[in-house]
Amino acid sequence: MKNSLITLFTILLFFAYSCSTPEGAKKVAMDTNVEDATDLPGLEGSWKLIQFKETGDSIFTTWPQEINPKIKLVTNSHFTWVSYDEKSVIASGGGTYKFNGDHYTENIDFFKQTSPEDPDLTGTSVTFNCRLVGDKWYHSGYAKEYELDPETLDYVVVDSVWIDEIWERM
Repeated sequence: MKNSLITLFTILLFFAYSCSTPEGAKKVAMDTNVEDATDLPGLEGSWKLIQFKETGDSIFTTWPQEINPKIKLVTNSHFTWVSYDEKSVIASGGGTYKFNGDHYTENIDFFKQTSPEDPDLTGTSVTFNCRLVGDKWYHSGYAKEYELDPETLDYVVVDSVWIDEIWERM
Protein backbone atom coordinates (compact mmCIF):
# COMPACT_ATOMS: atom_id res chain seq x y z
CA MET A 1 0.00 0.00 0.00
CA LYS A 2 2.80 2.43 0.93
CA ASN A 3 4.61 1.78 -2.39
CA SER A 4 1.36 2.29 -4.32
CA LEU A 5 0.70 5.51 -2.44
CA ILE A 6 4.23 6.77 -3.06
CA THR A 7 3.99 5.86 -6.75
CA LEU A 8 0.65 7.66 -7.08
CA PHE A 9 1.99 10.77 -5.36
CA THR A 10 5.14 10.62 -7.45
CA ILE A 11 3.14 10.56 -10.66
CA LEU A 12 0.87 13.33 -9.49
CA LEU A 13 3.43 15.63 -8.04
CA PHE A 14 6.49 15.41 -10.19
CA PHE A 15 4.71 17.33 -12.91
CA ALA A 16 6.78 15.72 -15.56
CA TYR A 17 5.83 15.85 -19.18
CA SER A 18 2.51 17.46 -18.39
CA CYS A 19 0.20 18.71 -21.02
CA SER A 20 -1.09 22.24 -21.07
CA THR A 21 -4.61 22.35 -19.75
CA PRO A 22 -7.23 22.93 -22.44
CA GLU A 23 -9.65 25.79 -21.86
CA GLY A 24 -12.55 23.38 -21.38
CA ALA A 25 -10.76 21.66 -18.52
CA LYS A 26 -10.93 24.78 -16.38
CA LYS A 27 -14.38 23.65 -15.24
CA VAL A 28 -12.75 21.47 -12.60
CA ALA A 29 -9.72 23.64 -11.94
CA MET A 30 -9.35 25.34 -8.61
CA ASP A 31 -12.80 24.51 -7.38
CA THR A 32 -12.36 26.74 -4.37
CA ASN A 33 -14.49 29.86 -4.29
CA VAL A 34 -12.36 32.96 -3.93
CA GLU A 35 -13.71 36.46 -3.49
CA ASP A 36 -10.60 38.56 -4.01
CA ALA A 37 -7.35 37.43 -5.61
CA THR A 38 -5.79 40.86 -6.16
CA ASP A 39 -2.63 42.39 -4.72
CA LEU A 40 -1.09 39.08 -3.67
CA PRO A 41 2.58 38.38 -2.95
CA GLY A 42 4.66 36.51 -5.54
CA LEU A 43 5.67 32.88 -5.48
CA GLU A 44 8.99 33.49 -3.78
CA GLY A 45 9.23 31.68 -0.47
CA SER A 46 8.74 28.30 1.17
CA TRP A 47 5.66 26.17 0.51
CA LYS A 48 4.28 22.87 1.79
CA LEU A 49 1.83 20.65 -0.04
CA ILE A 50 -1.31 20.37 2.07
CA GLN A 51 -4.02 18.86 -0.17
CA PHE A 52 -4.49 17.22 -3.56
CA LYS A 53 -6.99 15.40 -5.71
CA GLU A 54 -7.01 13.78 -9.14
CA THR A 55 -9.45 12.87 -11.89
CA GLY A 56 -12.54 11.29 -10.41
CA ASP A 57 -11.98 12.51 -6.86
CA SER A 58 -14.79 14.67 -5.55
CA ILE A 59 -12.92 15.92 -2.48
CA PHE A 60 -9.37 16.87 -1.63
CA THR A 61 -7.14 14.47 0.30
CA THR A 62 -4.84 15.90 2.96
CA TRP A 63 -1.14 15.30 2.24
CA PRO A 64 0.43 13.26 5.10
CA GLN A 65 2.72 15.91 6.66
CA GLU A 66 3.72 13.76 9.62
CA ILE A 67 4.77 10.80 7.43
CA ASN A 68 6.04 12.36 4.21
CA PRO A 69 6.28 16.15 4.10
CA LYS A 70 6.71 17.74 0.68
CA ILE A 71 8.12 21.24 0.51
CA LYS A 72 8.92 23.59 -2.37
CA LEU A 73 11.34 26.50 -2.21
CA VAL A 74 10.91 29.23 -4.83
CA THR A 75 13.30 32.10 -5.61
CA ASN A 76 12.77 34.78 -8.25
CA SER A 77 13.89 32.38 -11.00
CA HIS A 78 14.34 28.85 -9.60
CA PHE A 79 12.43 26.24 -7.64
CA THR A 80 13.35 23.08 -5.82
CA TRP A 81 11.14 20.59 -4.04
CA VAL A 82 11.80 17.65 -1.79
CA SER A 83 9.70 14.85 -0.35
CA TYR A 84 11.21 13.09 2.64
CA ASP A 85 10.51 10.86 5.60
CA GLU A 86 12.17 10.56 8.99
CA LYS A 87 15.17 8.76 7.47
CA SER A 88 15.91 10.13 4.02
CA VAL A 89 14.95 12.03 0.90
CA ILE A 90 12.29 10.11 -1.04
CA ALA A 91 12.29 12.26 -4.16
CA SER A 92 13.34 15.74 -5.25
CA GLY A 93 13.62 17.97 -8.25
CA GLY A 94 14.21 21.51 -9.33
CA GLY A 95 15.08 23.95 -12.05
CA THR A 96 13.77 27.19 -13.48
CA TYR A 97 10.17 28.34 -13.74
CA LYS A 98 7.95 30.91 -15.37
CA PHE A 99 4.90 32.45 -13.72
CA ASN A 100 2.52 34.90 -15.36
CA GLY A 101 -0.17 35.15 -12.68
CA ASP A 102 -2.41 32.32 -13.83
CA HIS A 103 0.01 29.81 -15.39
CA TYR A 104 3.06 28.24 -13.79
CA THR A 105 5.63 26.27 -15.85
CA GLU A 106 8.42 24.25 -14.27
CA ASN A 107 11.48 23.36 -16.36
CA ILE A 108 13.01 20.38 -14.57
CA ASP A 109 16.81 20.63 -14.53
CA PHE A 110 17.44 17.91 -11.94
CA PHE A 111 15.40 15.08 -10.55
CA LYS A 112 15.80 12.31 -7.98
CA GLN A 113 13.63 9.33 -8.72
CA THR A 114 11.65 7.60 -5.99
CA SER A 115 12.77 4.21 -7.28
CA PRO A 116 14.92 2.96 -10.18
CA GLU A 117 11.74 2.00 -12.08
CA ASP A 118 10.48 5.61 -12.16
CA PRO A 119 11.24 7.73 -15.24
CA ASP A 120 13.99 10.35 -15.01
CA LEU A 121 12.17 13.61 -15.61
CA THR A 122 15.26 15.78 -16.09
CA GLY A 123 14.86 18.03 -19.13
CA THR A 124 11.06 18.00 -19.12
CA SER A 125 8.60 20.85 -18.48
CA VAL A 126 5.09 21.05 -17.13
CA THR A 127 2.53 23.86 -17.20
CA PHE A 128 -0.34 24.26 -14.77
CA ASN A 129 -3.16 26.70 -14.23
CA CYS A 130 -2.49 28.33 -10.90
CA ARG A 131 -3.45 31.16 -8.64
CA LEU A 132 -2.33 32.66 -5.37
CA VAL A 133 -4.97 33.43 -2.78
CA GLY A 134 -3.72 34.65 0.58
CA ASP A 135 -1.21 32.08 1.81
CA LYS A 136 -2.47 29.35 -0.57
CA TRP A 137 -1.13 28.43 -4.01
CA TYR A 138 -3.51 26.40 -6.17
CA HIS A 139 -2.26 24.26 -9.09
CA SER A 140 -4.36 22.33 -11.58
CA GLY A 141 -3.66 20.56 -14.84
CA TYR A 142 -2.81 17.31 -16.54
CA ALA A 143 0.13 15.15 -15.52
CA LYS A 144 1.23 12.41 -17.87
CA GLU A 145 1.64 8.83 -16.68
CA TYR A 146 4.52 6.73 -17.98
CA GLU A 147 5.36 3.06 -18.31
CA LEU A 148 8.61 1.42 -19.30
CA ASP A 149 8.54 -0.07 -22.81
CA PRO A 150 10.20 -3.47 -22.35
CA GLU A 151 11.41 -3.55 -25.96
CA THR A 152 13.05 -0.11 -26.14
CA LEU A 153 13.59 0.44 -22.39
CA ASP A 154 12.25 3.97 -22.90
CA TYR A 155 9.46 5.50 -20.86
CA VAL A 156 6.36 6.12 -22.92
CA VAL A 157 3.26 8.14 -22.12
CA VAL A 158 0.33 5.81 -21.43
CA ASP A 159 -2.23 8.20 -20.00
CA SER A 160 -2.73 11.55 -18.32
CA VAL A 161 -4.50 12.42 -15.12
CA TRP A 162 -6.06 15.69 -14.00
CA ILE A 163 -4.65 16.88 -10.69
CA ASP A 164 -5.41 19.71 -8.29
CA GLU A 165 -2.95 20.68 -5.56
CA ILE A 166 -3.05 23.17 -2.74
CA TRP A 167 0.25 24.45 -1.35
CA GLU A 168 0.47 26.63 1.74
CA ARG A 169 3.09 29.28 2.42
CA MET A 170 5.34 28.26 5.33
